[in-house]
Amino acid sequence: MTKMIRFLISSLFLISGCVSVNTKMNNSLDEVYTGMTIFEFKSKVKNTTLVQMMDNFSCYKLSLQSAKFGEPGGYVYQTRFFYFKENKLYRIDEGVRATDLKIEIDKDVHVH
Repeated sequence: MTKMIRFLISSLFLISGCVSVNTKMNNSLDEVYTGMTIFEFKSKVKNTTLVQMMDNFSCYKLSLQSAKFGEPGGYVYQTRFFYFKENKLYRIDEGVRATDLKIEIDKDVHVH
C-alpha cells in the first residue's frame, strides 16, 4: 500500500513538471504569429538565443525547463526554433537533426 501511494505521488509530481513546462511554452508563444518581424518577436518572447544568421535568414531558439519531482527527479525541457526569412517569421518547430536543418535552411534561403 505504501509503495502504491509513493508511486502515485511520484507520478503526480512528474506529470505536474511536464504540465508546467507545457504551460510555460504555451504562454511564451501566445502572441507569436507567422509574418511578425524579428523586432516584434524579440519584444514578445524573452530569453531566446540566436542560433544562425545569414544574409536573409535568421534562426532563434527558445528552451524552457521545469523541475521534475519524485524519482528519478531532474528537469523536463521543451525547445522551439523560430525561422525568419527577410525579417519575417515563417516557421516554428521543435528542431530537427543538424544535417536535415542545414539542407532545409539551404533550400529556404535559395528559394525566391
